[in-house]
Amino acid sequence: MDNKEHIQAETNYIFNYDFNDNDIPEEVEEEYYDRASALLDEYSWNDIFNCWFDYLKANCNTPEEVINWANLFYWYGGFEKPIPDPYEFLGYLYFKVDVAKYVDEAQTVFDGIAIGILGKIGKVSLIDNPNYAPENDPEIIAAVERWKNR
Repeated sequence: MDNKEHIQAETNYIFNYDFNDNDIPEEVEEEYYDRASALLDEYSWNDIFNCWFDYLKANCNTPEEVINWANLFYWYGGFEKPIPDPYEFLGYLYFKVDVAKYVDEAQTVFDGIAIGILGKIGKVSLIDNPNYAPENDPEIIAAVERWKNR
């Protein structure tokens, strides 16, 4: 199995997990997390991110599936990494999920991802702008519109 196939196989495994299933034993949760960590240790983030984002676009068709993916992306630490074209990525999340409709399920994790990603590149500071809301960010809104028009 080459690197790309291995990243793909592990991505399929680690994102085929219900983040909100409280009946999953702790050992199983740890296995998912450990496999994601091993993947991040072994391969380049750029290759992993591309595979993870491709997985999101190909396999997460409902708001619930996108929210689950986002929770896993956050849990696995993806929001702490540099994201190529962060506004397009964030725009895709907000394009797929109407956060106003899924406030309880999506807002906290989407905010955490957006603020984490944009904070790392100096685009957002909650100290300078404590009322920042990603769903009102003009650059994210423009990216959502671009996704709608594809």
